[in-house]
Amino acid sequence: LASQFSSSSSSFVDVTGLSVTITPQSTTSKILVLVNMCGGSASTNVLINLVRNGTNIAQSTGGTTNQTAFWGLPTSYQMQQMAINYLDSPSTTSALTYKIQINPNSGTTYINGRARDGYYGGISSITV
Repeated sequence: LASQFSSSSSSFVDVTGLSVTITPQSTTSKILVLVNMCGGSASTNVLINLVRNGTNIAQSTGGTTNQTAFWGLPTSYQMQQMAINYLDSPSTTSALTYKIQINPNSGTTYINGRARDGYYGGISSITV
């Protein structure tokens, strides 16, 4: 994903362009999901989920809110970098779609753009 994406939602939304589909060869296949994402928000924290076929995977369990990853509040002119490396065991031979969702908490979040306004760009990817 080289283009910018932004959202001001107060709930989880799909990041356009950060999804990939794969069909495992056997029920014992393991899928390595590699995500590299940059961006941020100048006014709020950002929650990030890795989703497989509509189900959150790679979830934390020890926090008050639990998700795959989290961007804290940067200064307005920064861009944050984040990586997710997750080895999935889906136990199926049906097609799987992995995607990234973000929850901007009502502030504007930019993917592939600096926290304040998306002025400077970056590149994000999801690979299986």
